[in-house]
Parts: sequence; structure tokens; C-alpha cells
Amino acid sequence: MHAFDGKVVFITGASSGIGRALALDLARFETRLGLFARRAELLDELSREVLEKGAADAISLPGDVKDPEVLKSAVGRVIERWGRVDVAILSAGVGKPANLKRYDLEKIRNTLETNLLGVVNAAGALLPVFRSQGGGVLVGISSLADRRGSPLNLAYCASKAGVTTFLEGLRAGCKREGIRIVTVKPGFVRTPMAEKNQFSMPFLVEPEDAARRILRGVERRKDVIRFPMPMVCLTSLYNRLPNWLFDRIFGR
Repeated sequence: MHAFDGKVVFITGASSGIGRALALDLARFETRLGLFARRAELLDELSREVLEKGAADAISLPGDVKDPEVLKSAVGRVIERWGRVDVAILSAGVGKPANLKRYDLEKIRNTLETNLLGVVNAAGALLPVFRSQGGGVLVGISSLADRRGSPLNLAYCASKAGVTTFLEGLRAGCKREGIRIVTVKPGFVRTPMAEKNQFSMPFLVEPEDAARRILRGVERRKDVIRFPMPMVCLTSLYNRLPNWLFDRIFGR
């Protein structure tokens, strides 16, 4: 049997981008999908689509990951309907540009609260469920841009650095409880969020390809999933730049 056959999967950020692609790919395994995002109409449309593609069941769960009580309620509805959560994929995220020249405090706060606190809030709702049922898999979407800051997008890099270190701590702390924590670090993915970028995006990956890579990595029990490989190598070099060279390059 495939690792996802018949499983109950909870997905945040399900209405677009990687989250939507994951839901559509998971549908072929007769999964039961709890689809969480802010836009109810897109969730309803996705629910119909995943059922057509083979999902055993699906439920739309409108809400904002910035609200921990709404997340708890959504997870509770999944439990009421199917009795458990086998896998949770936390893909909700924003990437509104906030750089030094346009220091928009509201955009910075929204990015940090959505990308980082959204994962923290979801983990708070899910970990008690995983403990009570004796295990589960929590997958968090970080980024290859989690190692260094960038004056081009201050909040996004900071938020993903926080996601990576938060998930790393969870992974170490949850192993003895049978709870798997998986960190996903993609490069550039063609999503509505990425379309707003005003800079070059090398080795751009389609969301369907990203979804397949993520699910394959989870199935192979990887702790950290990075892709695509050319971008992994490029960021590895970039992360090794001495500070004086990094400052000179980005100071321009």
C-alpha cells in the first residue's frame, strides 16, 4: 500500500499554490482531506475537484492561520468527521515584498504572523491530537531562503528562518512520541505569491512538481526535503559567502 492510501490529511493554505497541488495529488490515494484556507469559495471548488479525482471525502475549512482558535476548531471538525489526523501539511504562507526602501510595518507583521505564527498555531492544534492517537506526521513548508537575510524581502527570509528552527526543535522533541516532523525547503515555485516577485527566479518549479517531490520525500521518511537540486547547490554556495562579500553584493 502507498503511504497515503486512505489517510486523513489536513492541509493549510489549500486554496492555491503548493497546498492546492498537494490536495489534488493526494486525491488519487482515496484520502480524506481537510482543506483549510481563507477563501471559502476556492476551497469549495477544490473540494469538488478532489472528489472527482478520487478522494474518499473532503471538507472545506475556511479560516486564517493567524487565529489559533479557528485552527483548533478546524482540526476539531476533522476529528469529528473522521476520528483522526494522520498527516498535516502546513503550507499557508505569504511573501509580500517588504524591503528597506518600503519599510511597511503592516506587511512585515502580516508576513511573520502568517508564515511563522501560522505554523506555531497549527502545531499547537495538532500536537495534542497526534499524542492522543499515538502518532502522526506534521509537514511544514519552509524555504531554501531560510539561512540568510535579504534586504529585498526582510520579513519573508526572517519568517522562514523561524519556521525551520521551530520545526527542528519539534522534530527533536517529538521523536520519542512517534510524531514525525518534516521540513520542506523549496526553491522558487510558480505560485500566485511568486508572481509578485520583481526579480529573477532561477530554476522555477511548477506547483505540481513541487507537490510530487514533497509527497515522495514524506513517503521515503526524509526529515528535510530540499528541491530543486540546482537551486539547493546555488543556495549552499550563497550561504557560505563571507559577510563582507554578502554585504557588498546586496548593498548594491
